[in-house]
Amino acid sequence: MGNGIILSNHYRCTPPIIQFCSPNYPGGLQILSDFDQTATVKHLLAYHVEGSHLNHTNPEEIDAVETAIASLLKHGYSTNSDDNSKTIGVMSPFSQQANALKYRLSNRWRNFSWDDIGTVHTFQGGEKAAIIFSPYQCHQEHSFWFLNRKPNLLNTAVSRARELFILVGNLRELELAGGETKRLVEHIRLHGEINLQSAIFDRP
Repeated sequence: MGNGIILSNHYRCTPPIIQFCSPNYPGGLQILSDFDQTATVKHLLAYHVEGSHLNHTNPEEIDAVETAIASLLKHGYSTNSDDNSKTIGVMSPFSQQANALKYRLSNRWRNFSWDDIGTVHTFQGGEKAAIIFSPYQCHQEHSFWFLNRKPNLLNTAVSRARELFILVGNLRELELAGGETKRLVEHIRLHGEINLQSAIFDRP
């Protein structure tokens, strides 16, 4: 109701992550989070997955997300941490993809809370050390309108990650769709790392 209050100071995400969201803030965003400028670890990663649609899910993206989590666990991240310092969150804009991810991941890692896997909307107000984003849409003939109609959806998705955001999807089609999905891929290319040789996950 009325005019909302826009908070201009940001303390949660590392600058390379939250800089994606900054253009959406009138007057800019004051990024006050800690950040080691000399660190060689990338805070933004994107992995290309051609993908396909089966029963309103993208099985190849689900496979790639599972591979990404296995890699993150080897590098100190956790599917269940009391202090939330190194926990992993997984999200998709679409509920059926999110539900398929819940089923697959919670069956492999029994301690992976269902609360840490869901749609972008279920993560509003939350945060994780690492966020893996599965956009689901991967074919030119499918509309990317839902992802691009407003900046809010990707703004929320990216800003849930404190230190690592991973995009797993068809990067070519996300760029060709224009709008926010194109801007996200370009932002990761500029400030992070892109792997176009399908999903090969390795963290330094």
